[in-house]
Amino acid sequence: MTFESHLAGYAQELTGQRSLRPTVLINRCTSRSHAREACLFYLVSKGKAEQALELASNQPFYVEWSQVVNTLDGAVTFDECWQKRDLLPARYEKVLLDYHAKLNRPARLIRIKAAVRDRIAAQVENAGISLRDLAKCAEVDHANLSAFVNKGDYGRLSLSAIERVVAALQTRG
Repeated sequence: MTFESHLAGYAQELTGQRSLRPTVLINRCTSRSHAREACLFYLVSKGKAEQALELASNQPFYVEWSQVVNTLDGAVTFDECWQKRDLLPARYEKVLLDYHAKLNRPARLIRIKAAVRDRIAAQVENAGISLRDLAKCAEVDHANLSAFVNKGDYGRLSLSAIERVVAALQTRG
């Protein structure tokens, strides 16, 4: 997922429009103020900052958009915008943080699963419970639980399955 594709989807979601034409987005921003930040970032990422300002010249958000475009000063990529996030109003930083979180979600998920895996392995060993019995109690596949605990195969169990395993350990331990 690219920054531009993320912004396109975000702008479409917030405006309730499938069209990404600047005129359509700006018209929707008039009635949907919560979509303004994503729409402006999308238009900037497409290299249409000047066109956006021209089309928004009679809109109540024109001054703010103008200030943001000046602050971005030609930045169009995520990295360029991210470096200037502290200079932007907090609402604009939220759009950047949303993309940043989506980019880093897989790594964060692995860290969470690794920490929980270590706790599960220790509790299984201390309680003397077999993985087969634990899997049955948690209603998860034994082979998937075994691969998760013994081999660190984090893709084998979803977070909801891991929650069931932890809950089963708490009731048995």
